[in-house]
Amino acid sequence: MKINIKISGLKEYVSAFKQEPEISKKELELALKKSLFVIQRNVRELTPVDTGRLRQSVGAPQDQGIFEVNMGEKSATIGTRVKYAYWVEVIDTNRHPTGQSRYFETGVQKSIKDINKLFNNAMQVVLKKIALKTYNGKNI
Repeated sequence: MKINIKISGLKEYVSAFKQEPEISKKELELALKKSLFVIQRNVRELTPVDTGRLRQSVGAPQDQGIFEVNMGEKSATIGTRVKYAYWVEVIDTNRHPTGQSRYFETGVQKSIKDINKLFNNAMQVVLKKIALKTYNGKNI
């Protein structure tokens, strides 16, 4: 299952990325990593628990989890390799006091506002750094 998130202000970020790729790349990578932590926190909060294995596997750095940033594609991936995770996610009759079906999708949706803030903040940092570089370099 793949869930895409639309980031507001992405066109401006791409423009800045082309103008100053080194500055932009660093901030973009940081925003992507922080986004994964936000999603990880929100998904784990909603994950049904029996033994705790599924909850701990979400975004875990060990073999059972997926937590990676691909700067070549400007994307980030978070997930789990626990085989039964898909069935817990998609079977709508799953109910548990600490979570429910659609825990992953719901956790991602809950994260969107914070993720947009992270990217907007990154964009502001990039623009400030470009402005300082331009000002200090007298390219005004």
